Amino acid sequence: MKRLKTLGIAISNLLFPFVFWACTQDLHYVEGRLIVVDSSIEENEEIARWLKPYKDSINSALNDTITILNAGYCKDDSLGMLIIRQFEQAIFMINRDTPSLIVQNKGGIRKTCLDAGPLLLRDIYQIMPFDNIVAEQCLPQQTFDSLLKTIRTRGWYFKVYSTQCEPCCRVILSDYLASGGDDLSFLRKFKFSTTQNLLLRDAFRKGFEIPDEP
Repeated sequence: MKRLKTLGIAISNLLFPFVFWACTQDLHYVEGRLIVVDSSIEENEEIARWLKPYKDSINSALNDTITILNAGYCKDDSLGMLIIRQFEQAIFMINRDTPSLIVQNKGGIRKTCLDAGPLLLRDIYQIMPFDNIVAEQCLPQQTFDSLLKTIRTRGWYFKVYSTQCEPCCRVILSDYLASGGDDLSFLRKFKFSTTQNLLLRDAFRKGFEIPDEP
């Protein structure tokens, strides 16, 4: 044991001058260059020609009409509750069991307004560009009450079906929120399941497949 201690001291004495020398050397900086990607950059014709079939195919798919909106919706209660209603339709198509709560945070909605007229698949992607998945989480009553208080304080979009639930409160939300995202760290300790790996934007789109006026 004494020999190991002596060896450790010897190694430290050997390394210290090197570390001290390394720390006293001049720092070297690598200068970066910011390249702004805008209309001033000329398009490469060869690359554009190679990408054209793919670009045309994507644009054609994104221009598909999902439904016709008779009114406009903006990022306030009207757009938020439109999303909740379509989630509700899509989820009930999969599972007829009524949840305690469906909730959508404001940060997950990225398009400010939808105009009256055709709702395109492109609009769906612009509203919800993230690949968040519909999740189901069972929460004890106290945690459920805390969640409900939080989403009301933040002005999120939600629909409550029951405030008293046994043995737990079944909440439909995104996997991001269920994992504690958007400052919901108190949800992290509770397991959640995903609904057939259904993306939120796909749930929103599927909700319009039921022939009801949104």
